[in-house]
Formats: sequence, structure tokens, C-alpha cells
Amino acid sequence: MDKAEDALVKARQFSPGNLNVMYNEAMLYEAQGRYEDAIRVLSEAVTGVKGQSVSMPTRRNSLSVLYQQLGGLYRETQNFQAAVNTYEELGRLGDEEDRHARILIIDAYSSAKDQSRALQAGKEAIAKYPKDSAIKARHALLLGETNQTDEAEKASSRAAQRHRIGPRNLFEPGADL
Repeated sequence: MDKAEDALVKARQFSPGNLNVMYNEAMLYEAQGRYEDAIRVLSEAVTGVKGQSVSMPTRRNSLSVLYQQLGGLYRETQNFQAAVNTYEELGRLGDEEDRHARILIIDAYSSAKDQSRALQAGKEAIAKYPKDSAIKARHALLLGETNQTDEAEKASSRAAQRHRIGPRNLFEPGADL
């Protein structure tokens, strides 16, 4: 990986602030287990993109990718609150990103073994997006993980009835929610 790192350092010298170079540098650091370096580079990339005009067509998509990757790195280093904060920033980009961010927040709290906050985040997500099948499925799974099996089965049964599949098959590959 030394050659890859050397190439990225040279690319960064020739094109400082280039988003693709910075992203690849962060991914290299992550692959090397250098999470703090990866977080630093991605944070710099976020700052650079946030400094762009809001009317730039790629700004929202770039921030979405960066926030997801950065949040994942925070989770990997068990900095769960930083992951949640990052996912909240992701959610501010728009409805589609907010839906995805809410699932990532549930997952971050669950990874942190903070089931009460995960459940609360799930309830808030369902309240905001009551018809979102991915959010409902994640919340049902969380209920099962917290041994609230009756509630989990009710939640999965409601989704299954709506989509005419059996509740036991709801989480199998190919189940169309």
C-alpha cells in the first residue's frame, strides 16, 4: 500500500482539495486501519464541500457520500455520538437522506448498546415516515433485538399484510416491502 499512498500524496500536491483524491486517501487510511487519519481527511473534505455554493449540483450528493462514510468511521472507532451527529447532518440534506440517516442513527445507537435511544429514534422515524417500509422493518428488527417479540411480530405483521407476504418471510432476501 506504500505505492498507493505515495501516489495519493503526489495527487494531493498537484490537486489540493480535490474531492476524489481526498476520498481515496481516506479509504486507503481506513483500509490500513488508520481510522483517525481517515476521519481527519473526510472531515476536511466535508468542510471543503460545505464551503461550495449551495447551488452546485454535486454538493448534496458529495456531502451525502462523505457523511455516510464519516459516520461509519466514527462507528468503527466506537465514537457513537459523533456518528449520530454526522448522520443528523446527513438527514438535513433532504427527505431521501433523512430517511436513510434515521436508519443509520438507529443502528448507531444499537451498536452503542443504547437500546432506549435506538427505540426512541425508531419511534421518531416511524412518526415522520409512517409508510417507509425500510424504517418500519428496521424498527421491527430492533423490537425483536430488545426482546419485545410481541411488538416486533405486530410490526412485521402489519408490514406483511400490507404487502401480502407472511410475517415470517418479511426479512428474507427478495421480500418486497
